[in-house]
Amino acid sequence: MDLQRLAATLSDAGGDAPLPVDRWHPSHCGEMDMVIKADGSWWHEGVRITRAPLIRLFSRVLRKDDDGHVLVTPVEKISITVEDAPFLAVDFDETAAGFSFLTNVGDRVLLDAEHPICLRRSDVLGQRAPYILVRGRLEARVDRPGTVVSVDRERAIHRLGHPGREVSAEKKKSIATMKTNTTTTPVRTRAGAISPRRCRGSRTRGPQRKL
Repeated sequence: MDLQRLAATLSDAGGDAPLPVDRWHPSHCGEMDMVIKADGSWWHEGVRITRAPLIRLFSRVLRKDDDGHVLVTPVEKISITVEDAPFLAVDFDETAAGFSFLTNVGDRVLLDAEHPICLRRSDVLGQRAPYILVRGRLEARVDRPGTVVSVDRERAIHRLGHPGREVSAEKKKSIATMKTNTTTTPVRTRAGAISPRRCRGSRTRGPQRKL
């Protein structure tokens, strides 16, 4: 798969939304020397891709299969390397519907039952990190410091005060103490949303090449 030819093909797709890659099942055409590094940067044959529209274009046809990440069109599929998560959640806002996360490629994701946050160890970072499900099996690592405190503290806060329930003065004091002693901002999920939890079976499979 030639990079310029791929870009030209995708340019004809129109719009900006992710394309229906889950409905495409073309033949596998091998591997491309493209790497999405842990810092969210995209590289091709050792050269960093700096054009944001081009990165957005490729992100629209990215998919995660059992054997790793692939770029998919209706006629071909090719494997690429993803060091950690393919996307980064670089900002978030609290809206009437809940917490909305913005990724580095322009996707906006609402934290809910279909887009949960989970905590798992990142081999690249050498520590646990929060990840939010963006679409399909593609995740974004929450990159903004202070977005999520910890699983234990989050669960403790939820045990003391559940949304929609009356909370006693003593419990309110306990919750306030937890939040006051916290130097970061926890994500407080609303009713029906999923609080941060450990991921299971979400480790990226397939060869992990490094430049």
